[in-house]
Amino acid sequence: MIRLTITLFHTAIAASTTTGGVWFLLQAIACKAWEMGFYRSLSVETSAWLLSAWVVVVIGGAHLVAVWAWLIGSRAGGITTILITGLLTPALPALIGLPLLLSGGLIFLDMLVSANRAQLPPDAAP
Repeated sequence: MIRLTITLFHTAIAASTTTGGVWFLLQAIACKAWEMGFYRSLSVETSAWLLSAWVVVVIGGAHLVAVWAWLIGSRAGGITTILITGLLTPALPALIGLPLLLSGGLIFLDMLVSANRAQLPPDAAP
């Protein structure tokens, strides 16, 4: 139940990051069309907007895939979720960042327990 709650929380963060990135990308594409239509050249700022918008969309999408992969038992999904949590936490307000950091820590603890459980001999498992 805790795994599902953590997954839903991370899914909400990832979905909002991806949605914001898509809107940011649409704005950057509109700015690009405006500049190319009026000035026949693309400014450095708009190029940076386009690149950073793609980065935000990719981070949000990777977060979404990684957290659901962790839910079904993928170790790589858990590691990716922890890394993305560390990347997003400083950029978010404390009201969202601290629970995100806490849930990333819970994912880490879950991975530690799973790794230790896998190392036990079959007769020692509860």
